[in-house]
Amino acid sequence: MRDQAWVIQKPSVGAYRADVLKLEPRPAPDPGEGELLVRTLYLSLDPSNLMWLKLLPGWMEEVHVGDIMKGPSLAVVERSNAPDQGHADQRRPPHVGEDGEL
Repeated sequence: MRDQAWVIQKPSVGAYRADVLKLEPRPAPDPGEGELLVRTLYLSLDPSNLMWLKLLPGWMEEVHVGDIMKGPSLAVVERSNAPDQGHADQRRPPHVGEDGEL
């Protein structure tokens, strides 16, 4: 399974430009004890993300160049090492972050 993430390349100044985010391939991690590996089916990058991309302090949780852009998502469990979560369960985590962290 491959993994990829939208990574912040630079602050957004003025109107949004496509070079602010870059889709980068990453190795898919193996889930540890009690963890899940999820495949994102839908990632929403809403207009509020544009404020986040300005990299200003005080706007929700701060993000920086090199961070993975977070957003509401819908995901399906690919592999599970959590006893209460099975393969193919659908999840709606609040945000997906680095390494599929929920």
